[in-house]
Amino acid sequence: MKTKILLLITLLLMVLIEIAPGQAYYGLDRNWLGSGVRARSMGGAFIGLANDASAITWNPAGLIQTLDPQISFSGSYTRPNSTIDLDYGTFMGGRLAVNDNRFNINYASFLAPLTIKEHQFSASIAYQKLDEINHAEMQNPYIYVPIIYYQWDSVVVSHLEEAVTGGMDVVNLGFGTSIMGGLAVGAAANIYIGTADENYDVTAEWMDTKGAGQYEQDVRRLFRAHSLFDVSYSGFNMTFGLHYTWNKLKIGAVAKTPFEITRKYDIIQNDTVWETATDLYVIVPQSDKADFFLTDKKQKLEQPLTLGMGLAYNVKPNFVMSGDFEWRRFGRTSVSVLDSSFIRSSGQKDEFYTKYPSGFRNAGEGRIGFEYMLESDKAKIPIRGGFRYIQHYDADVDMAVTAYGRTEDQIFIIAQGIATGDRMTAYALSGGTGVHWSRIWLDAGFEYYTQDRTVVGADIDFYTELFPSKPFTGDNKLTRTRFSLNFTGFF
Repeated sequence: MKTKILLLITLLLMVLIEIAPGQAYYGLDRNWLGSGVRARSMGGAFIGLANDASAITWNPAGLIQTLDPQISFSGSYTRPNSTIDLDYGTFMGGRLAVNDNRFNINYASFLAPLTIKEHQFSASIAYQKLDEINHAEMQNPYIYVPIIYYQWDSVVVSHLEEAVTGGMDVVNLGFGTSIMGGLAVGAAANIYIGTADENYDVTAEWMDTKGAGQYEQDVRRLFRAHSLFDVSYSGFNMTFGLHYTWNKLKIGAVAKTPFEITRKYDIIQNDTVWETATDLYVIVPQSDKADFFLTDKKQKLEQPLTLGMGLAYNVKPNFVMSGDFEWRRFGRTSVSVLDSSFIRSSGQKDEFYTKYPSGFRNAGEGRIGFEYMLESDKAKIPIRGGFRYIQHYDADVDMAVTAYGRTEDQIFIIAQGIATGDRMTAYALSGGTGVHWSRIWLDAGFEYYTQDRTVVGADIDFYTELFPSKPFTGDNKLTRTRFSLNFTGFF
């Protein structure tokens, strides 16, 4: 029975890992963008424009275009909607759904001019929330599970719920300055921080047999598990920028250095209980696993070299159009997992990691946007719009295999994608407006993001010959609607 429970848990986790990219739930979507409602309303096409305090998150060289001290902050209301439809024919079906909404203060910045040896700088500090944290819930899918000892099929009715609070943030410290004519340079130090609590609850129910011969009877098995993880993030990299203004044209370029995100997690609670019911449905507790505390589990996720370039052109004094392209070198990244630690007599601690290739692809992103200003004697009203095309670093899976193996005392599962398909792509539409007075700007914006993924695969028994081959398909659709408000004050 313990083997069956382990098999069940592994199968559930395998399905989630194989069929859905992490960002479809609560994990990190590492195609990061800069902040600011104005820039995001223009589709993120802001590398070449970069003329407000949010430039520190897009192109720090553009900070020098703003010489008045200013403070800016924004909050966003986000509604993700992610579904995964699974199909094992007559044996398996179900839907994992994310449908949550949250409001977060996701950006704040302060910009001020500095003069050093009669040379002008614009310096800035900013806070940015990088990931959208969601809630995931799988409502009663029917999971095919082969019963090992009796070689017959069983159907599991299960429920998986995941809830995460917190996430990863970044603090930016940077400057911009002119060096000659219309040419400016800038740099920003990016300090990645953040904590999160991850809760997992799993329940599963299936039919089994108990006893043998004349004593054999059908029984119902019930399994419950709860796990709580305490997670923290850390990392550091630099952004370097160039910006050039020539008449109506502005040109920007940025380079973001590669670095490692350290994800440290402590398993601070893990309860499991399974129970048995006869055909009379009398529940009898069978086992109870106590809480435990496990620390020092770490992963290092490589974030790639990122290069970007942008153009902005003033068609009219009150009308600007912009376009950006960013390239991210995900194809060379890896994931390192902490295997063990060694503490020397001196107290020094050595950590040993195993490195695995990420399997990602290099990714590109194109962005276009515009801003048109309606002017009156009292205020200006901006009208903005934009579009993003995102090449994802992950891909569809043309063939995924789940292989079952057996030793003397356990069954194990090997899940892997053996053939990747078309590159995953995503699209985002955005727009916004606001009211700009001389010393106060109020801006509002929206963004709609959509992304699809497909997986085709099979369960194949290479070793035990107890498991029939079961083909499966999976479709994952992620949409995310985001409404944002921003305040900017000049003084």
